[in-house]
Amino acid sequence: MIDEAELKESFKSLPFKDMLSFYGIELQSHASTILGLALFIFAVVQAWGPLVSGTSPSKYLILLFSAIVGVMGAGIVYQLLRLYVFGKLASALMSASLMVFKESMNHFDAQIDNYYQKNPGSFGELSSFTKLNIFTDRMFQLNCGPLLALRIFMVGKRGVRRSFWILIAGFEAWFALFYAVIFGGFDWRFLSWFVPLSFLVIWAVHQVSVKWILEWLNGRGLKMVEKQKPPRSESRRP
Repeated sequence: MIDEAELKESFKSLPFKDMLSFYGIELQSHASTILGLALFIFAVVQAWGPLVSGTSPSKYLILLFSAIVGVMGAGIVYQLLRLYVFGKLASALMSASLMVFKESMNHFDAQIDNYYQKNPGSFGELSSFTKLNIFTDRMFQLNCGPLLALRIFMVGKRGVRRSFWILIAGFEAWFALFYAVIFGGFDWRFLSWFVPLSFLVIWAVHQVSVKWILEWLNGRGLKMVEKQKPPRSESRRP
């Protein structure tokens, strides 16, 4: 365990006010974005009527408009998740206590092989904002067990992050809803095979693209390191 006196001193100097102000700004920003996306969807629906009045819209046009709404709907889902996260982080600061702070820091230390326990005094190397971020991240994990169990959020090396599948599900739900109700009619036969197929295609493309991007970045990083290495001086014979 990290030295208790060091933890007490750190807890007293945590920038709660500054972090609460930051979370408040984030909450306002995400709420504004949700409103903007909802208005954009409303504009798309309003544009649909005059565009197809007196004509039979093509399948491609129906798919295009449904996909646009699907993307905006996925954006709303993403922003709602962000709104939920920052709300939970803000509530964690409001109910902070020294006991929970100790548990959070010791849990973090256990994840990095008890580095700060083995090196007394090194805990002070972390900034106050980093310590507070570790604390709120741990509180989110403790208070959002059901969402973690459903894999809506996942815990990784860089903290808690939202799962990509929930964004795909959001896209498919908004796409199917507006296709059935407004753009394409109740063509359940088409939706029954198109929605699962597009779900798999989007998921596969995401998996392959992320893997390719990571491999490309790793390869590029290695090349940059090799370029920065000083050339070896060859020994001259007398």
